Amino acid sequence: MGEYIGFEIEDLEIFFQYPEWWEQRVENDETYLFWDEYVGSFRLTPIRLKKGGPNLAQFVVDHKAATAGAQSKKLGRHSYVVSQCDTTDADGTHTRLHTYVGGCGSVAIVCSYAYGLELLEDEFDRDAVEAGLEEVEILLEGLRYGDEDE
Repeated sequence: MGEYIGFEIEDLEIFFQYPEWWEQRVENDETYLFWDEYVGSFRLTPIRLKKGGPNLAQFVVDHKAATAGAQSKKLGRHSYVVSQCDTTDADGTHTRLHTYVGGCGSVAIVCSYAYGLELLEDEFDRDAVEAGLEEVEILLEGLRYGDEDE
């Protein structure tokens, strides 16, 4: 694998590394977008859970109950609810979306990796999509929160 760049969301004390060839920007002051120009995009949205609201365990259970086919998966130190769905945009674009929901303490994260379904029709592109999904799981395996015990 290639080189990685460290990324920190300071106010939530979240740290992870992403592949150096991914571009990145912030969307809507709350979602962090990373993408490979040719393969797909990864979004990470942290959510600070409010006192008196659902705790992290309930947030994850609620998401799993509301998502058909969702399964639990351990990546690194954390467990995620993982799901996949296909969508069609108004312009006819077919997209596959892989979603990961997890977190630590009072911070939930919702992550997704999306790519065009046409990429699965070509062996070379399909391999690139699979490599992109592997990079997402490597990122999530290495994700750290400030309030974790080392």
